[in-house]
Order: sequence, then structure tokens, then C-alpha cells
Amino acid sequence: MAKRQTKKTDMTSVQDPVGGTADETLPLKGQESVYKVKATVCSRWQAPVQSCLRPAMWIPGLNRLHSHREIWTSTRGSTADEILHSVERALLKVIETDRSHSDFIITKAESDFLQIHVLTRVEWLDVIEMRFQDNTVKISAFSSGFLPLCLPGACLLNVVFFWVPFLDMGMNKKRLKWILTHMDVAMETSSP
Repeated sequence: MAKRQTKKTDMTSVQDPVGGTADETLPLKGQESVYKVKATVCSRWQAPVQSCLRPAMWIPGLNRLHSHREIWTSTRGSTADEILHSVERALLKVIETDRSHSDFIITKAESDFLQIHVLTRVEWLDVIEMRFQDNTVKISAFSSGFLPLCLPGACLLNVVFFWVPFLDMGMNKKRLKWILTHMDVAMETSSP
């Protein structure tokens, strides 16, 4: 296994994948950003493939063991842009206070969509997707495969083992709650 790389960042500046720094808010316009990078190279290379394939989500019903969906609605009529920026600030706070030793990788950031890869301490890949529309956010958080990505070829082995049931121990739901708790825009939650 590859040695874990650690880059310390203070939360006043954000480390980007090339090694430069960005301002305090997360990038929009499709730039990728990495926070608290400790994941192995093997995991970071396999994560985009696993995120696209999503083998753990292929069997309806079984995928509910390791996924969570919510709809957030602004109680004050905030716009999608205001909510997005509030999520960005909340995510920075979550990263700063995270005790699970997870890596948060913003893979897509657009005006109406945000995708976050979360590589856990053991390097399982969880994905959070947020779709922003008017004063509503539709969120899907899920574990993408049975095997951790620190294993070479895990993204392909997870395709073979797509049928294996496993639990996320409620982590996907907890991460959404952490983000919501740190938001500065008042939101109501509901199930889809």
C-alpha cells in the first residue's frame, strides 16, 4: 500500500490539488479542490471511476442500507446562490472540526450542483451530491462500494461485489446533519 500523504492546512486558506491556495470560499465553475489530503494516491485515482460507476447503488432497496436522501428548503426564501454559499462556508467549518479523519474532495462545483467525494479514514468513498433550485436543495449522500479504494483495483472489484450488503453506520446522514448545523441560512429538512 502507498504511504499516506498529509498536508496541513489552516482554514484561512484552502489547498488546491496543484499545491496553490485559494480564497476562503470553495471554488465554483468546476474547479476541483482538495481539503485535508491524507488519502493514498491509489484512492485518489480510483475515486472518480468509482463515483461514476456507483456499484453499491445498483440494487434498489439494498442501496438504502448505505445511502440517505433529503430535501432542504429555505425558511426565509433565500436564493439558490445564497444557499450554495452557505453550504460552502458550512463545509469549511465541518472540515475544520471533523474528527473522523476523512478527506473532502470537491469534484464538481457549479451554480446549481455540488459534488463532494468523502474518503473515510479507511478510504471508502462516500459521495454527497447537492442540486440547487430556487430556495431548495435536493441532496443524495451514499457509499459507493463495498471495498475501500486503498486496495489496488478496488473500483473494479466493487463492480463484481455490487450485490454485497453493507451498512454505512449512519455516516452519510450524520455528514448532512453536520453541514446543516453549520449553515448560516435557516433550512427545513424533509424526505423526498
